[in-house]
Amino acid sequence: MLNLFILPSDALFETVFPDSSSALRNGGLWPDQSSSAQKICRRPSSLLQLSSIFRVWIREEMHGKKRRRRQELNQQATETRLPENRSGKRAGRNRSCGASGLSLRGIAGRLALALLVLAGLFGQAEWPQASAASAAGSSRDLIIVNKTTNRLAWFSGGEEIRTFPVATGRTKALTPEGSFPIVSKIKNRPYYKDHIAGGDPKNPLGDRWLGLQVNDTYGTTYAIHGNNNESSIGKHVSAGCIRMHNDDIRWLYPKIAKGTRVVIVSSEQSMKALAVKAGYKLDRQSVAGSFQIGASRIGADRPFVIAGGRVFVPLRETAEAAGAVIGRKDSGALTVTRGGRTAAHLPLGSTVAADGRNYGLPASSFYEDGVLMVPLAALPALLGGDAAWNSASKTAVLKL
Repeated sequence: MLNLFILPSDALFETVFPDSSSALRNGGLWPDQSSSAQKICRRPSSLLQLSSIFRVWIREEMHGKKRRRRQELNQQATETRLPENRSGKRAGRNRSCGASGLSLRGIAGRLALALLVLAGLFGQAEWPQASAASAAGSSRDLIIVNKTTNRLAWFSGGEEIRTFPVATGRTKALTPEGSFPIVSKIKNRPYYKDHIAGGDPKNPLGDRWLGLQVNDTYGTTYAIHGNNNESSIGKHVSAGCIRMHNDDIRWLYPKIAKGTRVVIVSSEQSMKALAVKAGYKLDRQSVAGSFQIGASRIGADRPFVIAGGRVFVPLRETAEAAGAVIGRKDSGALTVTRGGRTAAHLPLGSTVAADGRNYGLPASSFYEDGVLMVPLAALPALLGGDAAWNSASKTAVLKL
């Protein structure tokens, strides 16, 4: 059964189709109507039914334009006394696009709408109403795609949340560079070229699609999406889109709002440097730090991170400095074993399991340039003992 199809907001339609609001409502395409035609559009059972609705809409709009044109000509005839032609009608200006007065912009708009409708019919298109909350959310988010390293980074709330391996164009020109908004979100988008259904494991688009507005394309040509060949990720192999591991894009998809900016570059710079260059304001800083364990002081190879007033340290390096051993469970959780005591932590989570209980952390762990960072306050649960921060010397003081 086809899923519920939700059309774009009034604002979007009135931008693309400035004269079409009444025709849309009369044709049953607007969601505030309860007619049978509107019900068909919300859950269409065939392309034939949807085609009928479009014919009604276009016919109504053509008639409306004819009616308005006759009114304008009558008014001009009254004011200027235009001479009558042989048919007895007042002469008027010729129109270049036929009797309906459809402009190229209008034709292009209808084609774009048809593509979006098909995406909604055969996939689960998301067209949420624009709101101040969603706009604010998207402005706090940024996605950077670096074609040189084939990595994608997601920034949110002023922080780099996570990075992922991706595949990009097999030639540099295929994946466009620049800043592009995400304008569509589709689950189970079909692969129309080879007639592969959405959700099919053979579908090269995977089952998640984040469409980008690149030049004159409106989320239908370039996208961040899944794949049907996991071994291709990390390589330059695509026809222009950005491929992700299917598990990765399923994790990312619900967290990304429409309007989120995607910056695509080729660079040797770090993701943070690229984000700052793109005008993104980071709410964290990296500091060169050290560990103090008893009387010994050890300089850290990886910088510490200060974000939201909290200090984060690299888990593996900190554990090794304390003489602990890092392991991994089948579930993906990391284990930290020291002196016969074992604690477990799931990356990106905010709890530590140890001593037969779960310890809540003040903040979730995160990856920084591929290194898992944990709150300094998590170390007592992970290693036992106590931990403190010396801001003057930028030292993590561990009492074990």
